Amino acid sequence: MNEDISEKVRALLEDPEMLAKIAMIASSLGGGKSTPNAPSEQQYESPKDKPVIEQLTAEQSSVPLAKRLPDPITLPAAQDPRLSLLNSLKPFLREERRSKIDNLTKALSVTNLMGSMSK
Repeated sequence: MNEDISEKVRALLEDPEMLAKIAMIASSLGGGKSTPNAPSEQQYESPKDKPVIEQLTAEQSSVPLAKRLPDPITLPAAQDPRLSLLNSLKPFLREERRSKIDNLTKALSVTNLMGSMSK
């Protein structure tokens, strides 16, 4: 299955028209402005390329779940002001207490991650 996907991606990247289309899509997603004399998106679409793109998007149906998951490391500190306070005090604490704060942060990260997966 991985070989099949890599062959499809390689075929897409070897085609200059598809590469230009991918660059245009990436710039539009990134907020970049496309060049004014760039051909429209309809000119790049051909019947032979459309099934390959549809197959690639169909195989990556699990991607939206990963994008919905929050960053498990930074989320607890951003949501809980008490945890932010503890993290700001860490440089002034003994190593023993720093490790306790780290363990607490990790535990909250896991619980937040589990909670967001169940939604």
